[in-house]
Amino acid sequence: MEIRLSEHSTGKTIYQQVYPDNFNSTLDVQEEDRKFSTASYDINLSENWFEGIHIAHFNIHSAETQHFCLACDEGHLGFFFCLSGIVHSYSDDLKQRLFSIKQNQFYIDSHSKKNTTFSTMAVQGILIRLTQDYYRKIVNEESESDISSSLPWEMPFEVKNIVKGLTIAPFKGRAKRLFIESKILEILVYYINQQPEVSASGMKEEDVKKILLAKAIVEDNIQKPYSIIELSRKAGLNDYKLKKGFKEIIGHTVFGYLNHIRMEKAYQLLYSEKKAVNEVSFLVGYKNSQHFITAFKKKFNILPGSLKRI
Repeated sequence: MEIRLSEHSTGKTIYQQVYPDNFNSTLDVQEEDRKFSTASYDINLSENWFEGIHIAHFNIHSAETQHFCLACDEGHLGFFFCLSGIVHSYSDDLKQRLFSIKQNQFYIDSHSKKNTTFSTMAVQGILIRLTQDYYRKIVNEESESDISSSLPWEMPFEVKNIVKGLTIAPFKGRAKRLFIESKILEILVYYINQQPEVSASGMKEEDVKKILLAKAIVEDNIQKPYSIIELSRKAGLNDYKLKKGFKEIIGHTVFGYLNHIRMEKAYQLLYSEKKAVNEVSFLVGYKNSQHFITAFKKKFNILPGSLKRI
């Protein structure tokens, strides 16, 4: 099993590592830290792996946009969590931008994709790879669960906490292995539980992609949300299909989902960044702060101001 990172323009190998089958290791956790510096970019890479699991915590910084290729000779279930910055995914020839992932977003690929072409100036993230054998063992061999995402999604508050734990991993040896695996199981449980019943809905794959595009548009415009008619035009669906499909695929009505992500964003701004309630109310799209306070109390059963004191 081999993973290779290279420069897209020159093909020059930056990093190449051969791993044992299934990421097996004689140690409880195999750990490696590496740094790569050129005149154009700096890359810090920290890896941990053991049976069925590989985690890479990386930080890329450059003065201008750089294009890279990440290749693996085996397909895995991959989770990418963007902690800061932004990264763009491209077709191999760089002619088509497929999607972009920015801070506090994630992307899941369970389609055994082996090669990825991407560009960035600055990004920090965590890439988790699970072998197919490990994933099947966890969800059972008969499962047809597909938790992949056609587009990047916002990281829910619960997942941010799990991922944050992976960046710390304060233990050594067997304890560290158990800690990492417990966090990965939490992530799997969350997403398997959240996955929409797309196949049961009978929707065309193209319509599902349009629903996911509408979801991304809602997430990017929480301050000034679009009306249903405007959103349906941007997503390329009529308003009936949008409302029906959004509920089936996402599990919320459009405005129910808008409220959900507004509250999650507000919680983060209050708890992590300690911003003032009036400012948070504005940032998540409320014109009246009292309406925001009422909605927040209904969602979390606490007043937003109390989070600043935690």
